Amino acid sequence: MASYCLYMLAISIELAAQEPIYEEMACKFAEHYAYIAKAINDCGLWDEQDGYYYDRLRRDGDEPVVMRVRSMVGAVPLLAAIAVDADTLKRLPRFTAHLAEFTTRRPEYARAVTRPHAAGGIVFSLADDVQAARMLQRLSDPEEFFSPHGLRSLSRYHLEHPFSVDLDGYTASVDYEPGESRSGMFGGNSNWRGPVWLPLNYLVYEAICRVGPALAVARHPVPDVPDVDRAGFAEELRQRLIGIFRLGPESTRPVLGPAGADAPQADTASPESALLQSDPRWRDRPWFFEYFHGDTGKGLGASHQTGWTALIASLIRNPPSGFPTR
Repeated sequence: MASYCLYMLAISIELAAQEPIYEEMACKFAEHYAYIAKAINDCGLWDEQDGYYYDRLRRDGDEPVVMRVRSMVGAVPLLAAIAVDADTLKRLPRFTAHLAEFTTRRPEYARAVTRPHAAGGIVFSLADDVQAARMLQRLSDPEEFFSPHGLRSLSRYHLEHPFSVDLDGYTASVDYEPGESRSGMFGGNSNWRGPVWLPLNYLVYEAICRVGPALAVARHPVPDVPDVDRAGFAEELRQRLIGIFRLGPESTRPVLGPAGADAPQADTASPESALLQSDPRWRDRPWFFEYFHGDTGKGLGASHQTGWTALIASLIRNPPSGFPTR
């Protein structure tokens, strides 16, 4: 919902360039966004100890239960971010004046709408720069989210450290599963436990590119842990996602699965993979699978996801300006 408000804010700003009356709409959506941002950051979803966002289960008469599951759900606050440069603000005097008046009258909302912009202006973002830096540390860690083929939907940390919670005599648990789920819950389609899903990967990449160049550089709050180079991380993520489909040095594509006897135990070779990898009629026409194995990149689920998995074409053809690519 915060992203929705920011997209509507961006549309209003664009329209206000021709019709100043839309500055009023920009003011409204900026306020609505501020209310959401404050609620998320003040209700305990951010965990200062781990530097990540977690769900909290609220129950009548009991203390909230923090669900310490490191998943892509906790990275979603990174997606709600846009930058408004100084030149744009100069063209929107009513909007700029309204923000100043709103944050003066309601200072509790100032943090959500006054983030520093490297060249002046404002960055609207749920996660401030320190929070974003700590989250990117986890996202860029190969032992957590950053697989050779993109961001896993669940941290690999849970492979050795499953999360479990006891509620009213019932124990529920979550662990890391890089491929097909072993659980029959949700109609057998509970595959959000470790595979790489292209839509969220794309949205994380796009958000970093959208506001990364505008953000001021902040030191990581943990001593001896360097900041993540956001431009470098975004480009490396882009390359790893493209690499799922790219023909490798051994003339194989990860998306088609391991074809030889040296396939890792997590994803054994199959006759089908051998055929797809060796026959040029198939090897050079990879399918757009629903999601991808979190360790090997093999395509899994439905093989015809030409909606969201086709986003790979955008990553190949339209890298963002302002960031180096290769």
